[in-house]
Amino acid sequence: MQPKLIIFDLDGTLYDLRDVQSVNYDMQVRFVMQEKHLSKEEAVSLLDENNVYPIITTESKSATEFFAREGLDMVKWKQFREVKFDVTKIDKRKATTENVVRNFNAICPLVLLSSNSYTIILQTLAYLGIDYHLFEDIVCSDNTTDKPFNKKSAMQMIAVKNNVKFDEMLSIGDRYQTDVLPMIELGGKGIVIDNPFELQLLLDELKNQRI
Repeated sequence: MQPKLIIFDLDGTLYDLRDVQSVNYDMQVRFVMQEKHLSKEEAVSLLDENNVYPIITTESKSATEFFAREGLDMVKWKQFREVKFDVTKIDKRKATTENVVRNFNAICPLVLLSSNSYTIILQTLAYLGIDYHLFEDIVCSDNTTDKPFNKKSAMQMIAVKNNVKFDEMLSIGDRYQTDVLPMIELGGKGIVIDNPFELQLLLDELKNQRI
């Protein structure tokens, strides 16, 4: 049975997160140092303890969700990363295309769910040449009333808002812990992809109703 709603992650799913991972991690370390008055070594250790790593692993979790749990100032974090994020570091040749997203949209409504900020999401989609209107909704860390932000709660809100049951939903992302596991725990389906090119393969599977 094809899904009635698909949730897409952004970073690492629509484009290769490895393009910007070193920049993002440095940003996360510097923010922790600034807000918690830690040395670089202490900040790195704290992030490591909370599954925020300099490279993406199967155990990787969201730095933004960690910051929210810690009670750090999320407005400051939004401003901090929006100033420092450089969208041109993304290699468009390794990203998905608008046509792929459009073909997913032809199957069922899409929702973009990201722990990034709304401003950076729109900048990224524009840079990739993907029309944000292809998504029924964009849910992210600074446009949801659910505080602190976490994807599992956001998925519950998306289900209610769209009147869709969890077993009718599919979440697609590059990180099992944050993109897929929460949906599975809620009773839906999730698929981890290693790179954006796998989205075309997944699209073919969905069209042939093999998922």
